[in-house]
Amino acid sequence: MLPLELYERLAHLNEAHKPAKDGFYADTEEQRGILLAEVRRARDQLLAAFMAPAQLRWPDVETLSRETREYARRCDWTLIDLVALAASLRVGAAELSRRLAAPLLAYQALRMLDDVIDGHLDYKGGYQTFYGAMLRAHGADPARGLTICTAAALLAEGARHLDEPQALRLHETLAAAIRELHGIGPNERQDYLGMVDGKMGAYSSIIYGPVLADLAEARAVETFLARTFLVSQVINDLHDLDDDRARNQPNFWLLYPSTGEAATACGLHLDELEAAYTALPDSARPYGDTRLADLSGYALEVAKRSLDTIPVKG
Repeated sequence: MLPLELYERLAHLNEAHKPAKDGFYADTEEQRGILLAEVRRARDQLLAAFMAPAQLRWPDVETLSRETREYARRCDWTLIDLVALAASLRVGAAELSRRLAAPLLAYQALRMLDDVIDGHLDYKGGYQTFYGAMLRAHGADPARGLTICTAAALLAEGARHLDEPQALRLHETLAAAIRELHGIGPNERQDYLGMVDGKMGAYSSIIYGPVLADLAEARAVETFLARTFLVSQVINDLHDLDDDRARNQPNFWLLYPSTGEAATACGLHLDELEAAYTALPDSARPYGDTRLADLSGYALEVAKRSLDTIPVKG
């Protein structure tokens, strides 16, 4: 169960930053809509150009191509936070779409591979994954093969256009996936953090990095993003606690002898996140408020949703 002290801290964090987020969202509603539409257009255009030769040669892959496009659109929720960062930094729509089209293909491919590794048929009871669609249509073994091969093709196309830092993060992500498949090592907590840095940090940086390309204070924003990726995974682990325990999957909350010790460690990561927020440049501060409000709000929802995480004293 989530200790009351941690629950109250998350509630205070949400109260402190949500008004700023709401104001920022109201002020940038039109701008964010334009950014999102342009990024989606560029992504869809590149995806269509990539799939066209295969469809001409093998017309029977049309169903697979259509599901690839539909899955990309079902993943558009991942762009909402990215667009908020771009709006905060005042990145133009044309420039943002130029920077992001190819990295988004690589990112989508990595999500597809991760879904096979983790057996995700949908995301937390919401939209269906590509792997889930293939499994329902073709059965388990063909679904794995179709998902892996489609992801590999997307990854090859997206990687052709990545710059050196993005390519490095791609390699780190794949290394983290291999580490996850091998299991957490003897130094469990450090190995877990390294896996998260690759699985959440590295592959998220593939699409967040290009947004920061012209920012002089990029390092401060990168540090903040890295802290958010870790805290986000800790919250996801709280959501997935029972399932991960049953499947013997790595989980932050299972690395400690007690919930209290895990909560203390979570609090230290929140300390690092808040310190990174205070170091943000003024241009990124509205995004920082948005991210802190979203993370704390998500954590509170997870805590309330499960009887196992209802706040208790101690």
